[in-house]
Amino acid sequence: MHRVTALAFLLAVTAILAGCGEKKYKVDYDGCKGSFSNAKDYYKAGEQVTVWMEFIATDTDYHFYLDGEPFRAEWDERGYVISFVMPEHDVKLTYKTENTMEYRPPFDLLKEEDQQAVFSDTVNKDGQQTGTVYRVYRNYGDYLLEVENIGVSRELHSVSADLLSEMKKIIDENDMASWNETYEEQAYQTPEGYAYMNAVYADEDGQICADVSRMPENGPEVFAQLRELFRYTAEHSWLMNYEEY
Repeated sequence: MHRVTALAFLLAVTAILAGCGEKKYKVDYDGCKGSFSNAKDYYKAGEQVTVWMEFIATDTDYHFYLDGEPFRAEWDERGYVISFVMPEHDVKLTYKTENTMEYRPPFDLLKEEDQQAVFSDTVNKDGQQTGTVYRVYRNYGDYLLEVENIGVSRELHSVSADLLSEMKKIIDENDMASWNETYEEQAYQTPEGYAYMNAVYADEDGQICADVSRMPENGPEVFAQLRELFRYTAEHSWLMNYEEY
């Protein structure tokens, strides 16, 4: 009887120790953890993450992002509720506020002739296109960044000329202007589907266009740099307008 009890005790201790050693992943709240109730720093993969924002300002819209992608929050008596299953990697949860009493430039303000640059980061699977397209426009000496989350929403941001300068720097450092003439065309497939990424940059010297179908071996890393540049710029710029499809 004592041997059975001892064995059960050892099994229980082993199970507890195994659970303690299970890896957890971090939620980065971008310095705003205090804005969310029930927020923890670490969760196990597969664990349900549920946080909510209790204080809601009037005349203000809130837009939430998970790893840079728009995230639709639910609304109940607690406020805005963000709930998702923790993946097997660290994640970043951020939000932006928009004063609904301020002037919102309409999207039809954007004119194709004012377009300075485009970066497409999309995937086509079974005929369904998903992803994000970024477009930069000149607007009376300033610059506007349109962020189209295909089939979900689009945003309009006020940005500086630094975005174009950094984009041109990446293009020049990797000689992207020569890709179309140098490399043979071939489809680029990812686990999510066939990827379509392209970068278009226009200035007084003409237009540079490079896409994922003609690229060197390090092409995916170059496009990843551009993706991070545009995502970071959108996350850290003034959101001027927003609409859902």
